[in-house]
Amino acid sequence: MKFSDDLLKTYIAICEEGSFSSAAGSLYKSQPGVSLQIAALERQTKLKLFDRSERPLKLTKAGTIFLQFSREVINKSNEVDRSLRELAIGTAGEVNIGASSSVGAYLLSRIVSDIKCTYPKLTIFLLTQQRERIYDAVRDAAVDFAFVLSDKPPAGLVARVLRDEPLYFVASPNYPLSQRRIIFPKQVREAQFVMGPKNSEYTAMVNGILERSRISTYSVAMRISNFEGIKEAVRSGAGICLLPLCAVKRELLEKSLVKIQVQKLHLKAKIFLIERHNTSTTPTLEAVKKFLISAI
Repeated sequence: MKFSDDLLKTYIAICEEGSFSSAAGSLYKSQPGVSLQIAALERQTKLKLFDRSERPLKLTKAGTIFLQFSREVINKSNEVDRSLRELAIGTAGEVNIGASSSVGAYLLSRIVSDIKCTYPKLTIFLLTQQRERIYDAVRDAAVDFAFVLSDKPPAGLVARVLRDEPLYFVASPNYPLSQRRIIFPKQVREAQFVMGPKNSEYTAMVNGILERSRISTYSVAMRISNFEGIKEAVRSGAGICLLPLCAVKRELLEKSLVKIQVQKLHLKAKIFLIERHNTSTTPTLEAVKKFLISAI
């Protein structure tokens, strides 16, 4: 069963816009024409892709699976076009890189600037999102590869550990625990923490790491949705936090934050390179990947 790129792009647009009319407008097509395309698609596949009884349109289970397939096909088609252009003009074109929030903000943004100096004709797109969304972007071929901070590899993808990333308890230099050369786990449990939201992936990872380190209970003074906000609250003396070294390295050098050493406790996560199974590649992709791995 064959599907044209135009048909798949129309289907993706409807799913993203939530209606036939909005998709028609974004594609500069008529609404009847779009409706006829989808009707033909449902006849061809013998599947009901949309639940038309709801507004905005809701995908059926089959529709959700077909959306993933459509994105993969279109992204693969774009990869082929890019490879052909690269053969013609050399190291140029586009590279799409995914990154979890901490890795993108504190590691890759700096390295990407260095890559641009080495390959001035190259266009780099850096997608920074929550870890699970980055995994989906890799699966859908929306990014060529990705770098994430995690304590475990994802299912269904190729994961390569690049390095361990230390996790540090940090606080303001004036915070009471900061005055001690070393503290005990019991004192960590009694401290006031500044944490991320309860449902965030980083918070879930931290909770698991602390629980495995026998610090399963602790007090939370406040919750803030991003690392910069957490650091600012900690600098003001609101409590302590547990963050990756890459996120607090500058503050530790400036001594606006200090590391709290806990007896016999050395916490860490891992930085992974994430790729699809059997993914296609080009010399440019391999050169950029090698550059990033060596810099990370």
